[in-house]
Amino acid sequence: PRLIREFQLQYPAIEISLFEGTDSEVSEWVQTRVAHAGFAALPVKGLSTIPVTRDEWMAVLPPKDPSPRITLAALAKRKFLLSGGGCESLIRSLFEDASLDLPQSRLLIKQMATIEAMVSEGLGVSLVPATALAHSKKVRTVPLSPKRYRSIGLLLPPTRTHSPLITAWISVVRSFLAIRK
Repeated sequence: PRLIREFQLQYPAIEISLFEGTDSEVSEWVQTRVAHAGFAALPVKGLSTIPVTRDEWMAVLPPKDPSPRITLAALAKRKFLLSGGGCESLIRSLFEDASLDLPQSRLLIKQMATIEAMVSEGLGVSLVPATALAHSKKVRTVPLSPKRYRSIGLLLPPTRTHSPLITAWISVVRSFLAIRK
């Protein structure tokens, strides 16, 4: 939202349309030119990308769980609710990279509110990116040990030259990133 606001302040005559979707949907929209640019978890094949930020993975635990941190190995031993809002492949990669089997789960859940409700009832635990958290008091969220992150990037069509509009957007994004460092 801050990027959009900053862009609109600098370029008030340009109207921005916002489409919200999963990482794969956003990637497809940029590839098919439905969208001029997008943000999604990296890596993304077939597009130009500019790394923007990192997003920490957080475990979602029942409210009475005392764990200050938790390992992927500990999560692998519990009933696991797979976050299905587009993070499935990233979560599978986290477990694979740690040489762990993803806990067998018959539950693929797309809405964060549903994950929170099920975890609060003790039906399992989950793993979600920090930006997806609603900071509910019904569940506890704790970082992984060691910490793990997903990379978020700006997705652009695979071309050497961009339109003036996209060049302006890239400039605003880069300026915003420089301010945040």
